[in-house]
Amino acid sequence: MNNTDNEYQFSFDELDPFYAEALKNKKKKKGGAGKVIGILALLLVFACVVSIGSIMIYKGSSDIEMSVDQPSSQNVPSVDTHKGQNTVTYLPTVQEDALTVPQIYQKNIDSVVAITTYVQQGGYEVPAGTGTGIVMTENGYIITNAHVVDGGTKIMVKLNNSSEHQATIVGSDSKVDIAVIKIEATGLAAGEFGDPNELVFGEPAVVIGNPLGSFAGTVTQGIISATSREIEIGGYIMKVMQTDAAVNPGNSGGPIINCRGEIIGVVSSKISQDGVEGIGFAIPMDTALSVANDFIEYGYVKNRPMLGVSVEEINSYYAQYFGMQPGLRVASVQDGSAADIAGILPGDRIAAFNGVEVSTSAELNYEKDKCAIGDTVEVTIIRNGQQLILPLTLKENTAN
Repeated sequence: MNNTDNEYQFSFDELDPFYAEALKNKKKKKGGAGKVIGILALLLVFACVVSIGSIMIYKGSSDIEMSVDQPSSQNVPSVDTHKGQNTVTYLPTVQEDALTVPQIYQKNIDSVVAITTYVQQGGYEVPAGTGTGIVMTENGYIITNAHVVDGGTKIMVKLNNSSEHQATIVGSDSKVDIAVIKIEATGLAAGEFGDPNELVFGEPAVVIGNPLGSFAGTVTQGIISATSREIEIGGYIMKVMQTDAAVNPGNSGGPIINCRGEIIGVVSSKISQDGVEGIGFAIPMDTALSVANDFIEYGYVKNRPMLGVSVEEINSYYAQYFGMQPGLRVASVQDGSAADIAGILPGDRIAAFNGVEVSTSAELNYEKDKCAIGDTVEVTIIRNGQQLILPLTLKENTAN
């Protein structure tokens, strides 16, 4: 069939033969009761054939069992197989308490703030980056990303009512990329937080943020593409949710919102390279709130084990160039730390943690975070070409 404007114009012969014959007879416009009766008879035969065909189709599908849930305009069938039979169940595509995008926007816009970070340069404070934040409490605590505020000498927050406030950093944690800042204000519109563990694939998602630092209050819409991805950022392996809602530089630290208008995550990152579109990530809200509450109450993130070392990743290229072994080289050891007590020294190469080989800081942190404070683990090190296995009892990290 030619790709023209009349591509989908069908001739009579391409239609059902009963219907085509009826249409041909009608076009002849020949009078007489006999002709009319003939046409009506043909149409009656056609209707009977269609009815019989419908019955046959129904009978041929009799192995499909309907569930007790009654279908509605908001339900779609999902076919499952069990013991060779198809069972149709109905899954709600829209929750009864779902809001429209404008309603979600109106519910949350006053809980979203624009953030500008300044640094000292030549004796002046100059803008160094922008981001977004989420009002956590009505008395001025705000959640954002650690990478939005880290290194800033001055942090300014702009509310939706256009008022501006200088903020102080309460705590910042690069491990999960969450920070808490505080402004001196009351009566703020705190966000309503939802449970990210209730998310399902394909659920609608809305993002509100400050892309490029110039378009505060921008709203974009998409879906939840995945609920628990593992990605590596800044030397840590993080579990995040994935969305195809448009996120851009400046959206970092802003909310991702479910169809009920509840904030379920903090936008953190996206894949930005040629040929890649619609792959953004957000930190689940339960993780963000746990870290934020610890910062507010204790000043650090509780119940987090630490080794007490800083490490350098030596890849094969640098190892050959400097005549070293590739892997994780211990750069320094904190006095009194678990690593210090275990006997780990600067210059040691960490080969394995608790029996698992590690070659990057992300892998080391990932294995360490599987453990609890007080656990005794085995750390395999290479020192002067000799392998040593050192027992190490993990201590709490109070310095993050």
